[in-house]
Amino acid sequence: MRRHPKRFGLGVLGLSCLLTLIGCGRTEEPAIAFGKVVNHDGKEVTGVEAVFRVDNGNELVAMVKDGGFGVGGLPGGKATLYFRLPVPPSQKNPSAMKQFTSPEAKKQYEQAMGITPAHSEPATQNIPAKYLSPNTSKLVFEIAPTGKTDLGTIKLDK
Repeated sequence: MRRHPKRFGLGVLGLSCLLTLIGCGRTEEPAIAFGKVVNHDGKEVTGVEAVFRVDNGNELVAMVKDGGFGVGGLPGGKATLYFRLPVPPSQKNPSAMKQFTSPEAKKQYEQAMGITPAHSEPATQNIPAKYLSPNTSKLVFEIAPTGKTDLGTIKLDK
């Protein structure tokens, strides 16, 4: 029995093209949720963490800045949104804050890292206590498994 190298080569080439086409399907866009947060007075909330707790108990965190936030990597499905004040760097690692020789150097570092004085002024946030725990927050959203979910403007009522 005589083999035909050209046919064999064409068969291998055709099979590899077919497998390449199957493997090069459109990749799904990851799930992203974004929105704005205002307090009951209509003022933008800033300097707090927006925490999404998903069904499996995992949490994803985004910093709220000038009222807006966005978080990626959500698995899709129901997610409870709650807020928490960030832990000041001086409480996370007190020795790290001792490196600054002047208040100005410390301020420049905090600005570069996006750290706001909001954690020391909770009255400026005016976030009702019910939104500070995943157990009491009633902010439950359905997150699309892929693509973007616009949560709109979330008003934190009393």
